[in-house]
Parts: sequence; C-alpha cells; structure tokens
Amino acid sequence: MAFNNEDIIVPLIQTPSIKSGSFRHRNMVIVLQCKTVGEALTKLRAQDTGHGGMWDIRFAVEKEAIKVETAEKSKDPNQYVPTEKAGAGDDVPF
Repeated sequence: MAFNNEDIIVPLIQTPSIKSGSFRHRNMVIVLQCKTVGEALTKLRAQDTGHGGMWDIRFAVEKEAIKVETAEKSKDPNQYVPTEKAGAGDDVPF
C-alpha cells in the first residue's frame, strides 16, 4: 500500500478497538481525526513518545478503521482548477 500525502482518510469507525491508553490506540485516534495522509503523518511524528508514522496508517487500514481514497478520486470533476495564477494585467471578472 503506497499512499500520497494528498490522499483522503475516510474514517469507518468512531473509536478504535485497540487497548485504551496504549500508543497504538492514541495513534489510531490521531489518524481517525485527520483528513489527509499528510496531516496524519505530521501529527503522528510530532508526538513526544511513541511517535508514529506510515505504519499506523497501514495498521488502521488493515484493522478496517479507515479507508484511504486517492486524491484524484475524491476531486469533484466539475470543480474549476486554474492552471495559472491571474496577473494584474489579466482581464479577470470579479
């Protein structure tokens, strides 16, 4: 399982079924609260003790606590995404 930082985390459970008070439990709670893989990795690595990483995300997927969707799948096909930034001389209606 290879994930990108932009991939979306979809929680499938409310609370982890792992032993409360353990590092694994705390890390899974963090993963469940995050919207993207990159956000989860940043928060997991910031822990003082028992910091986590990609393994905790894979563990949550394996335990069916979350589902990870690729960023491309979760994009709205009707959403306008500009390819260039508008400059001061461009005729951009506001």
